[in-house]
Amino acid sequence: MEASSQGRHAWPLPWRPGLNTLASHGYLPRDGVAIPAQLIQAVQEGFNMENGIARFVTYAAHLVDGNLVTDLFADFSKRYGGGLYNMTVAAELRYHRIQESIATNPQFDSRLLRFSTAYAEATFPCTFFVDGRISNRTTAGWDVTNTTLFFRDSEFPHDFWRAPFPTDPIGFNEIAQTHPMVPGRNVQGINSFTHDPSSADLADLCLIYNHLANVVVRGLYPNPKGVSKKNLIINSGHLYSGTPKQSGCEEVFPYGKL
Repeated sequence: MEASSQGRHAWPLPWRPGLNTLASHGYLPRDGVAIPAQLIQAVQEGFNMENGIARFVTYAAHLVDGNLVTDLFADFSKRYGGGLYNMTVAAELRYHRIQESIATNPQFDSRLLRFSTAYAEATFPCTFFVDGRISNRTTAGWDVTNTTLFFRDSEFPHDFWRAPFPTDPIGFNEIAQTHPMVPGRNVQGINSFTHDPSSADLADLCLIYNHLANVVVRGLYPNPKGVSKKNLIINSGHLYSGTPKQSGCEEVFPYGKL
């Protein structure tokens, strides 16, 4: 299905490139204000994102307000992908960013949710920004020419087609295994990265989900009352509904039940 490329405008929203593009093309409000249901519908209609992953990433972002790292695409695509952003480029760029952060950010922390999302977000351009008429998503490459459209102008490329079927991130494990890393953080300034064995690795989604619900969100909202507490209970339920059923995670209720 072709994604609409009508009514294109660049909007200076503090959003991720994919969401900016969806707003530019009318899938999301152009004032940057959207409720989770609108975000879920938009990423499904615009990119054909699988419903479960759409719900999980939407409510994870809605609860903790994270950000993506989006630079160096063009340079690494030329060096490792012959001008295309593919899984090889994604793996090299992610590893470079981790090593750069260890060397320059004294507070670098790659544990639990951040450890897993760092690899998941690296798959997004290949999974969702590549034209959907390319049927083999595992070997697909993203034309760097379109990088400017998504990241600077917030536009779909001309005649862009979304993914051919409801899709979740492809190549997650392949990217992570190219340069295996462990969860950890800089403990004493730059270049002091230390493994944290208590942190979930990429295979333990349930520990990541539990940490997000019971530690991260509770840390942001330690003692909510009234409507705020009610909404946190509702949104926490939506977060759980987006976890893959095959993971077998048990639902947690950091704020009780309604």
